[in-house]
Amino acid sequence: MIALNRAEYFRDRLADTADAYRGIDQARCQALFAQFRGDNTWQVSALSVLRIWGLLNESKLTSEPGLAYIGKKSRERWQERIQPRLRTWNNSQYQFARSIFSR
Repeated sequence: MIALNRAEYFRDRLADTADAYRGIDQARCQALFAQFRGDNTWQVSALSVLRIWGLLNESKLTSEPGLAYIGKKSRERWQERIQPRLRTWNNSQYQFARSIFSR
């Protein structure tokens, strides 16, 4: 039950933040990334991690050859964490999650 609540929480949080992602000012982003390059800094990986949730039903992601380099216990924990989403999300929810990060 806790896993389902977490999945619902994430889905709701994703829906709540979708408007923020859609309202991003591209010129401001370009200026920020130029500053990152100039300062030799990187953005945090949170956006990359969040982007993955919309791809969980993609066989290309789950059969990625690079997964062979991740320890078995880490892969098993990952599988445990994604199962609630795989069981409860429908195609439109995955499409919605993907749309947030599309250009």
